[in-house]
Amino acid sequence: IVVKKLGHVLYAAKSGAEAIELCKEHQFDLIFMDCQMPDMDGFQTTAHIKKLYAGIQHNVPIIALTAHAHRADRKKCLQSGMHDYLTKPVIKNQIIQTINKWTSSK
Repeated sequence: IVVKKLGHVLYAAKSGAEAIELCKEHQFDLIFMDCQMPDMDGFQTTAHIKKLYAGIQHNVPIIALTAHAHRADRKKCLQSGMHDYLTKPVIKNQIIQTINKWTSSK
């Protein structure tokens, strides 16, 4: 809801497979990736999206959303190809700051 209020278009996927299909249909400026999704976790989904975009000049920032707040969890997210990391529950200002950090809309 915060994203829409900032004037951005929002797509929500219910699973990793659905997220990949959305990435085939749209070129996103930013992806918030839940690390725990049905059928395929956020790490597997990120790997598929990276392969999907390989060879084209679109390196969409993927931001991990996870309830795991340990330093090792952050490292795992970044090593998997995600660009940044937010822990749940995410507050409104974190969303806004992350969007501004990783997109040109400031």
